[in-house]
Amino acid sequence: EENLRNQMIDDSSSFRRGFIESGGFNAVLRFFTTKGSLTGQNDPKFSMGYAFALRILKCCFFGSSRAVASSYDSPTFTRDIDDIGKSLLLSLTDSKGFLLSLTSVVVSDTNVSDDAVLDVLQLLKLLFGFERRMTQVFASLPDSSSEKFLITLLLWESKGPITIANVNSGARIKRATEELILRIPALSNCALPWLIRSLDMVNITSDGTNEFFSVLIKLVEGSQGEDACAFAPSTSMLKSLSSAVCVKLGSHPHPSPDASSFEVSSGVLCGCLKLLRAIIERGGGTILNEGVEILLKETESQSWS
Repeated sequence: EENLRNQMIDDSSSFRRGFIESGGFNAVLRFFTTKGSLTGQNDPKFSMGYAFALRILKCCFFGSSRAVASSYDSPTFTRDIDDIGKSLLLSLTDSKGFLLSLTSVVVSDTNVSDDAVLDVLQLLKLLFGFERRMTQVFASLPDSSSEKFLITLLLWESKGPITIANVNSGARIKRATEELILRIPALSNCALPWLIRSLDMVNITSDGTNEFFSVLIKLVEGSQGEDACAFAPSTSMLKSLSSAVCVKLGSHPHPSPDASSFEVSSGVLCGCLKLLRAIIERGGGTILNEGVEILLKETESQSWS
């Protein structure tokens, strides 16, 4: 059995080299990054073909080494690439087009599978780690693609029936996205204003916002990344965030006196309150002055003083 396994690994390595040398990688990459191929992408058949192309590209980069399976508690991808994978990265002539296609898999394809999303995240982590400028390229993608990408994944809801497998894969996607943002200060710097803008769009009844608020809280506290410097939010960002949080709190429904039960999820409410505490601890109570006025107006309440 061990001999058979080793033979299969050797055969797959030989096939990979032959596939790349014969132009297979470049052909699949052209298909994946061709704008015309995005037409009709909400067709399930298109989604499947795009997912296959994505998996082929990932296998070309990483080879036959297996990914460390990401459990619910450890979403980290720790695959290393060999010399062949590094040469493929160096050969990329349209890194922006590749990044745009990767984000489009998530932003534009309503039929994308959880496995395809995890493949995208793994390739993005590879690109960001290989060359720092990739983060700036990603942040500058047109049509707010990078912003939509990160917000979509932080609030990801797996499709299909509610099963343990779907719940776990959805959790892996959200936690892997959180990790991707926090480990790269340049990406953290871009992500904070995006998250502030998107707070108003978060469904007040959602139960799947843990990672969204976790990222915000950690960004407020200041994230330590792989780069030399740590990310630290500015005072203006903290003020903008506190105002957005207070608007969200003001929009939270209140139980009526005659209601027998109150069935609105408390996830968003708890997330907002934890975030307010982090803001106060980071910037002091005065940082909430504008937010408090907004909250009083939204709730039609009077100030205590």
